[in-house]
Amino acid sequence: QQLGLKYLEEFEQKIPRDEMKQMETILLREITAIDNQLRAEIVGSYRRGATASSDIDVLVTHPTVAKLPSLLHKIVETLTKQVHFVTDT
Repeated sequence: QQLGLKYLEEFEQKIPRDEMKQMETILLREITAIDNQLRAEIVGSYRRGATASSDIDVLVTHPTVAKLPSLLHKIVETLTKQVHFVTDT
Protein backbone atom coordinates (compact mmCIF):
# COMPACT_ATOMS: atom_id res chain seq x y z
CA GLN A 1 0.00 0.00 0.00
CA GLN A 2 2.80 2.41 0.82
CA LEU A 3 4.40 1.87 -2.59
CA GLY A 4 1.05 2.53 -4.23
CA LEU A 5 0.77 5.84 -2.41
CA LYS A 6 4.40 6.69 -3.14
CA TYR A 7 3.85 6.36 -6.90
CA LEU A 8 0.16 7.30 -7.10
CA GLU A 9 0.69 10.39 -9.26
CA GLU A 10 2.98 8.48 -11.63
CA PHE A 11 0.52 5.59 -11.88
CA GLU A 12 -2.23 7.99 -12.90
CA GLN A 13 -0.20 9.32 -15.85
CA LYS A 14 -0.19 7.54 -19.19
CA ILE A 15 3.11 6.71 -20.89
CA PRO A 16 3.22 8.30 -24.37
CA ARG A 17 4.00 5.97 -27.28
CA ASP A 18 7.20 7.90 -28.11
CA GLU A 19 8.48 7.27 -24.58
CA MET A 20 7.53 3.59 -24.81
CA LYS A 21 9.51 3.39 -28.08
CA GLN A 22 12.58 4.84 -26.33
CA MET A 23 12.19 2.36 -23.48
CA GLU A 24 11.84 -0.48 -25.98
CA THR A 25 15.22 0.39 -27.52
CA ILE A 26 16.90 0.43 -24.11
CA LEU A 27 15.17 -2.76 -22.93
CA LEU A 28 16.13 -4.71 -26.03
CA ARG A 29 19.74 -3.53 -25.81
CA GLU A 30 20.08 -4.41 -22.13
CA ILE A 31 18.30 -7.76 -22.39
CA THR A 32 20.36 -9.01 -25.33
CA ALA A 33 23.54 -7.84 -23.56
CA ILE A 34 22.69 -10.21 -20.69
CA ASP A 35 22.32 -13.20 -23.03
CA ASN A 36 22.22 -12.94 -26.82
CA GLN A 37 19.71 -15.80 -26.98
CA LEU A 38 17.16 -13.82 -24.97
CA ARG A 39 14.36 -12.34 -27.02
CA ALA A 40 12.12 -9.56 -25.77
CA GLU A 41 9.09 -7.92 -27.29
CA ILE A 42 6.87 -5.10 -26.08
CA VAL A 43 3.32 -6.44 -26.20
CA GLY A 44 -0.08 -5.36 -24.89
CA SER A 45 -1.44 -1.96 -25.84
CA TYR A 46 1.87 -0.94 -27.45
CA ARG A 47 1.70 -3.80 -29.94
CA ARG A 48 -1.95 -2.94 -30.59
CA GLY A 49 -0.85 0.57 -31.62
CA ALA A 50 -2.11 2.60 -28.65
CA THR A 51 -0.90 6.21 -28.46
CA ALA A 52 -0.38 5.91 -24.69
CA SER A 53 -0.50 3.24 -21.99
CA SER A 54 -0.60 2.94 -18.23
CA ASP A 55 2.10 0.24 -18.29
CA ILE A 56 4.59 -1.53 -20.53
CA ASP A 57 4.19 -5.27 -20.99
CA VAL A 58 7.35 -7.13 -21.98
CA LEU A 59 7.43 -10.72 -23.21
CA VAL A 60 10.85 -12.34 -22.65
CA THR A 61 11.77 -15.74 -24.10
CA HIS A 62 14.86 -17.95 -24.23
CA PRO A 63 15.37 -21.24 -26.10
CA THR A 64 16.51 -22.94 -22.89
CA VAL A 65 13.54 -22.62 -20.56
CA ALA A 66 15.55 -23.89 -17.58
CA LYS A 67 17.77 -20.79 -17.75
CA LEU A 68 14.87 -18.34 -17.53
CA PRO A 69 14.58 -18.06 -13.71
CA SER A 70 18.20 -16.98 -13.27
CA LEU A 71 18.06 -14.79 -16.36
CA LEU A 72 14.89 -13.10 -15.16
CA HIS A 73 16.65 -12.24 -11.90
CA LYS A 74 19.56 -10.78 -13.90
CA ILE A 75 17.18 -8.74 -16.09
CA VAL A 76 15.45 -7.22 -13.05
CA GLU A 77 18.84 -6.51 -11.44
CA THR A 78 20.10 -4.81 -14.60
CA LEU A 79 16.96 -2.74 -15.08
CA THR A 80 17.10 -1.70 -11.42
CA LYS A 81 20.79 -0.87 -10.99
CA GLN A 82 21.98 0.19 -14.43
CA VAL A 83 18.96 1.57 -16.25
CA HIS A 84 16.81 2.60 -13.24
CA PHE A 85 13.56 1.37 -14.86
CA VAL A 86 12.62 -0.71 -11.83
CA THR A 87 12.74 1.24 -8.59
CA ASP A 88 10.89 -1.07 -6.19
CA THR A 89 10.41 -4.84 -6.33
